[in-house]
Amino acid sequence: MSYFCRASTSYPGSIGVVHRSRMGKTLFFNGKMGAAAVRGIQSKGVMATAKHFLANNIENTRFYVSAEMDDKILHEVYLKQWAVIVADSAPEAVMTSYNRVQGHWANQIPKFINILRHRIGFEGWVMTDWWATMHGAMTSQERSPFHGAEGWDWFGNGSVLLTAGVDMEMPMCNFDRRGVRAMASCTMDGGQACQLRNVLDKAVARILRSKIRYGLIGRNVPPKVNPDTFTKVLGRWQRGLSDSGIAALNHLKYQQLALRIARRGMVLLKNENGLLPKPEHDVKTVAVLGTAEFLELGDRGSSDVQHSGEKISVLKGLQIKYSRSKVVHVEDVSTREGSDAVRAADLVVLDIGFDYKDEGEFIPPSIGGDRLFLGLRPDQIQLIKQVSELSSKVVLALTSGQMLVAEEFLPMVQGLIWMGYPGPLGGLALADILAGDVNPSGRLPSATPRRAEDWLPKGITLTPYDGDAEVQYPYAHGFKNMWGAAIKPRFPLGFGLSYTTFAHGQPSLKVVGDSDIPMLELSVEVVNTGKATGSEVVQVYGSCQDCQLARLPVALLGFARTGELPPGEVEVVRLTVSMRELAIYDQEQELWLLEKGHYNIMEGASADQASLGAATFEVGESLTFDYPGSRNGADVKGAGESQCHSFPCKRDEVFLQSQAEAESTAQKLWLAIIGVASVGLLLILCCLCRCFMCQCCRRSCCCCCYGSSSSSSKKQKVKRS
Repeated sequence: MSYFCRASTSYPGSIGVVHRSRMGKTLFFNGKMGAAAVRGIQSKGVMATAKHFLANNIENTRFYVSAEMDDKILHEVYLKQWAVIVADSAPEAVMTSYNRVQGHWANQIPKFINILRHRIGFEGWVMTDWWATMHGAMTSQERSPFHGAEGWDWFGNGSVLLTAGVDMEMPMCNFDRRGVRAMASCTMDGGQACQLRNVLDKAVARILRSKIRYGLIGRNVPPKVNPDTFTKVLGRWQRGLSDSGIAALNHLKYQQLALRIARRGMVLLKNENGLLPKPEHDVKTVAVLGTAEFLELGDRGSSDVQHSGEKISVLKGLQIKYSRSKVVHVEDVSTREGSDAVRAADLVVLDIGFDYKDEGEFIPPSIGGDRLFLGLRPDQIQLIKQVSELSSKVVLALTSGQMLVAEEFLPMVQGLIWMGYPGPLGGLALADILAGDVNPSGRLPSATPRRAEDWLPKGITLTPYDGDAEVQYPYAHGFKNMWGAAIKPRFPLGFGLSYTTFAHGQPSLKVVGDSDIPMLELSVEVVNTGKATGSEVVQVYGSCQDCQLARLPVALLGFARTGELPPGEVEVVRLTVSMRELAIYDQEQELWLLEKGHYNIMEGASADQASLGAATFEVGESLTFDYPGSRNGADVKGAGESQCHSFPCKRDEVFLQSQAEAESTAQKLWLAIIGVASVGLLLILCCLCRCFMCQCCRRSCCCCCYGSSSSSSKKQKVKRS
């Protein structure tokens, strides 16, 4: 079984809802973006692992917190995007989360993984997060209710973990290995051994199925690639080169892709008095401040992906675009030289934001974690204030994973661009937008509240990371909470400015297809009414006018980008949306329910209620349905189907002997490593003793250091003679 405890996979991103998810705060968008990432990765012949299943929203307490919610919230808020990802992209693997859900560990209760496999239709294999079954990892935090538990053993109940549907324990097959040994030694009766064998056979078969699909075993195995030797890797590293595999990549192709993504993803939020764009010929000097010489690429830990090509910071991007002679890097605005440079500049770019220390994966004891505030830090606000007092041509470029409360600093600046985490060519993409070579067309993946309190319903804590072992998860949060409570956000979901303007016609609807659950085609005319070529993003939202049962107040149903439209050009945009997205979960029937009533199907450039055009669609009778289920079967046919009423358990002496030999070899290797490390440590201590301590210590310690000193003395004597 240990053979199956490693796999070549790629993680397409965290499918989160509350904490630091980069994919937005709407279920439909979250699912669609996750599915796109999975499709892209798997199209290159690499298994994608979607994570983390389930309700992994709090970082600082993720090793013990329980996400408390009823089944309605579970399905409508935390399972719905998983259904989109599975249906649209079929990820080969899913990783479970550390946390508990409804009081149970996410990887140790059959309920959750059964829903994923048998109702949602996931046909891949399930792994745990790293060390999620290790006692030390899950009980280390002092505020954990499990802290102080005795022993250093595998955490949790092994039989529960296996029967819950987990196929692979990362990074070591702890309980799987125990199960195999128990069967081989017949420390259980025949019936138990048979049931355990069925469970393990199913797990192995699922992993083998994926390996066969990807040509890792069987007839379609690709030719073996010999990796670089250690000396070759070391030599290339010393010369500043990547390893041979990375060096063989088409860097230009992927740099062009990274640049296109960064250009399209940046969001222009403020452009007072048409300050932007600032073409090169209109600029004599550009002052740049903040962290412009650094480019934040995102998280560390398991999300730390090293770029293989060039990295262009904001400072470097501006120097490329406007030339080095025009760009002044102001490191201290409080000096006379710095303040004079800001006053004289035709454009001031202030690069500010967060990094993995502010909103990254929490790695005990203190790396990363949840963002502790929704605004900027006081020192950042102070810098913005200083700069704004010197210039009225300030553009603030923000780096963050999600929205920021902007009320404190927004009046101080004339331009605001949200960069997200823009990738390795983010600095060049920003410069392209500032100079007008690219017309910004990005849109916000979440709403921006005016106050932190607007983000969540009353009674829900704004500091869930404070240490509580159980946290109540709300039904509506973010833009849905603000929509339902009639709270106007600073920037609505989907908001973004352009250097041109667009007008949307009245949307029209028609039913398409013959599905039991209606599918609608929405059509709308979009015309470029401005003076520059640009692209618009059409967004479709839905709500119910007269439904009686509790529901989320609004849902995103679809979105589409127009082509690059010259001034005056019209494009008819057509989107197909499903009324399934407006169904609610009926806990009594354990089914989805599309309630009868009149539904508003709204279209516009953002989720600003006042600017949305609407058409009405009536559902005459309530309809129920379930998740689509598995097309080909969640389990491999024939695997794990042994009849257990008369199963004899027979000792496997060959296996037990091989395991004993392997353990003995591993033990000897471990002792050898400890021995070598001890000798090395002793030599280091001796050398330190020789170099830094008293004369008597020099004479009694470290032959190697003393010997080298003697040799040196001999050389000096030869030189004198």
